[in-house]
Amino acid sequence: MRTSKEMQDSELRGIVLERFYRRRRELNHIQLGPEDFADVVEELYAEDILRAADQLGEYGLLDWKRPEGGAGELINGWGKITAYGVDVVEGRTSPVGIAVTIDSRSYTFNRSSHNIVGDNNVQVGNVTVANLVSQIDAAAASAQKKKEAKGVIARAFEHPAVGAVLASVAEGVARAFKD
Repeated sequence: MRTSKEMQDSELRGIVLERFYRRRRELNHIQLGPEDFADVVEELYAEDILRAADQLGEYGLLDWKRPEGGAGELINGWGKITAYGVDVVEGRTSPVGIAVTIDSRSYTFNRSSHNIVGDNNVQVGNVTVANLVSQIDAAAASAQKKKEAKGVIARAFEHPAVGAVLASVAEGVARAFKD
């Protein structure tokens, strides 16, 4: 086990975000202390947790509330993971503008687009539904086989998991155009 002083900030942010993720079903904002990290970090200070949580809150991964002490020092805080933070931990999206390392996955994106993150990914450029239908219609197959192929695609788009992925993509596009 390593100490927080041996970790990169992105690793510490990933660990803090993951701990908020584990407690995401609690109704109220929660407070985490060094004891909540004893199984992953040998030596962790409350200041490290607060600093990481403050950074995660700044980028919308946590709903983070903190009072400031004298001279602007960070003395305490309460948080709850946001839907965006959940999507980052679950690998459905990547954080924008901040590096976060989760389970050795490290992401750093700065208002970029057309990114592929993961292992053994394959990118298929500019595939549209109309293009797909056109390709099926042009295929050397019987009318029945073409109808079956279109039915498979239609059923795939009706699947809840596909709907969730498309909703997440639409959310990311909407966020990108907000600024």
